[in-house]
Amino acid sequence: GMARIRCLGFRLEGLAKVVFENIWVDAEGHGVSLYDDAQVELIDSVIHARGCGLQLFNVSRAILRRVEVTDSLKDGVRAWCGSTLAMEGCKVGRNVGHGLFVATSGDVIVDACTFTGNRECGIRVHGTKVTKRTCTAKECVCIGNRHGLKVDSGAGCAWWGGQISDNVRQDVKVEDASLIDSDLGIRRFCGIVIPDLFAPAAPSPGESPTRRQG
Repeated sequence: GMARIRCLGFRLEGLAKVVFENIWVDAEGHGVSLYDDAQVELIDSVIHARGCGLQLFNVSRAILRRVEVTDSLKDGVRAWCGSTLAMEGCKVGRNVGHGLFVATSGDVIVDACTFTGNRECGIRVHGTKVTKRTCTAKECVCIGNRHGLKVDSGAGCAWWGGQISDNVRQDVKVEDASLIDSDLGIRRFCGIVIPDLFAPAAPSPGESPTRRQG
């Protein structure tokens, strides 16, 4: 196959929009950092870093398709402060921190990704708005981490399909006032009505009802 282009990590901010395919990030600090509306798409790439593999702040956006984030000395992927993240077919493992750490972010969707051998959580979701799902994981695998999936107080998370097993301490840890809707059969919240965010949207006044595609 085509050889990967090697780089030492990069930072994007402002309204930068870039697409990288088939690159190898080997960074002394953080691998990829996004700030202030920056947008990046990474495809078929590898990230190794002495800091975080990928970190998003301040309403930045990232799409990762078939990206490996391994052996970082902090979290593999970190989404903070209203950032938006979509991951598809990624492998996140052997990071010293969490595989994926989601904190007070916008929408984070993780599809068919594996989180293995991370020293903290495979996926950890932290937030303050229990009625908003900040992270949705579909057909993912969390094996051999300290915790498989941890949902902190005030966070919102959905887990559908996939596998969580053989983690060192707990496979699933859900704190008070957290929510996890999933095939795992767990639903926990404290006196708050949780809307079904996956139900078809109600038609607007004057609009004929149709089935929403998705």
